Amino acid sequence: MKKMSLKMIASISVLVALTVVLKTLSFMIGDQMRISFYAIPLLIVGIMGGFVPGIIASIAADMIYGFFFNSYGFNPIYTVSAIFWGLAGGLLNQQVKRAGKLSWILTLIVVLITSLLETSNNAIWDFVLYDRGVTMMLLGYKLIVIVIKLPIIVLVTKIINDRVIRVLFM
Repeated sequence: MKKMSLKMIASISVLVALTVVLKTLSFMIGDQMRISFYAIPLLIVGIMGGFVPGIIASIAADMIYGFFFNSYGFNPIYTVSAIFWGLAGGLLNQQVKRAGKLSWILTLIVVLITSLLETSNNAIWDFVLYDRGVTMMLLGYKLIVIVIKLPIIVLVTKIINDRVIRVLFM
C-alpha cells in the first residue's frame, strides 16, 4: 500500500462517519423493506484508495455502527457484507487506474454482484441464526430492494467519482 496523504486520510474518515450516518438513517418501506445507501461512501473509499483502505473503512464503519447505534449490537458475521462494498470499490479503483475513468457498465455490474453477495451473506446467516421461514419470506423483499437501490447507487457513485474524486485525488 502506498503512503496516504493527510487529505486522503481525512476524506476516508469523513466517509466512514457518513457510512455510519447512512446506516443509522436507513428508511423502511412497509414493515419489511429497509433501504439504506451506506454502500455509497464505502464504494467511494475503495475507488479513492484501493482495496486496503476500502476494507479498513468498511470494518471501522460497521464496528462503530454496531457498538454505538445498532439496537442488536455488533455482530462480526454481518461485517463481511460491509467488506464486500469496500472490495467492490477497490475493484473499481483498479479499473479507474487502467482506463482513466469509471465505466458505467462495469460500475453497474460490480454494484449488482456486490448487492447479491451482500444479500446472500445476510440471508445465509439469518437462515442459520434466526427463523428460517421468515428469512425465506424476507429474501423476496430484499431482492426488490436491490432493484430499487441499484440505479441510485450506480448513479451517485459515478457522479461523485467524476465530479469530486477525479478532481481532488486523481
